Amino acid sequence: MPATASDVQIQLNWNNYAVLVTSVILYYDFLLTFRDEVEYFWKRSRNTLVAILFFMNRYLVLLGNIPTLVFRFWSHSSFSHTSCQAKEFYNQFFLAIIQLIISVLFVIRIFAIYERNKKLLAVMICAIIAMVMNGAIQWLRSKDTIGVDTTDSSTLGIDVGCLQSYTSSQGIHLAYMWLGIVIVDLLVFSLTIYRTIQMHRFLQGSNLVTVLMRDGALYFGIITLTNCANIVVFVVAKGFMTPLLSSFANVIASIMMTHLMLNLRAASQDMDLNQVTTVEIIPIRFAPHQISLPEMSFMES
Repeated sequence: MPATASDVQIQLNWNNYAVLVTSVILYYDFLLTFRDEVEYFWKRSRNTLVAILFFMNRYLVLLGNIPTLVFRFWSHSSFSHTSCQAKEFYNQFFLAIIQLIISVLFVIRIFAIYERNKKLLAVMICAIIAMVMNGAIQWLRSKDTIGVDTTDSSTLGIDVGCLQSYTSSQGIHLAYMWLGIVIVDLLVFSLTIYRTIQMHRFLQGSNLVTVLMRDGALYFGIITLTNCANIVVFVVAKGFMTPLLSSFANVIASIMMTHLMLNLRAASQDMDLNQVTTVEIIPIRFAPHQISLPEMSFMES
């Protein structure tokens, strides 16, 4: 059944609310954590790969969200169809870059907590490559209607600006794209939980291990649930409601990764020297492989 003017207006309002809530969460969280960022990143080594990726994840999201706000709330009549189409391509490219950065940080984290296991690193890299290839294929199969208003809102007398509506087929392809991201998230989540259970048995009392366990369960869980909700919306929603949670899921993943990195640096900096010395001197004789906190410094460096 064709969408009515009331339906389109409701969808438009929901998208405005989603963009507004996402932006408030993003910039409010930045203000809350900026002091920690200065303390744990700006005052320490800033030229390492992990630090560079942290800053890319942090500031690309902050700056990249500005065009979304401008196109959403600026005067709609000032944007041409070509501008709106370019904006939609930008949105999808922006989401892909942020998710790729987060995935690389996931790989580095797993590489660190598994004591630089190269075989596992190869598996993770293959998973990331598969995710990228899946995303590219699904995007190519869905890009034909980018920038096309599938609801014919203009005939209903409603100016939706540059808001993108999707066909059901396009929504399915985008759901498959995000499904690849969720699979990588679940792989990282499973590997993290398994490793932290091992470490907890032998390194009880370590603040760093506590951070790993808490963040592994909480942050990755939030990221995975948000991405799953985004997939459900892509599959079941229609018209302008289809991309409702895309930016929200991207921002939440970025924020969770930021908190993870800040917490790891804080735990590393606050760790007692006696704890480090004890772990370095006394070998763990009953573990299949010795687990040491110095290996973990790779992730915070």
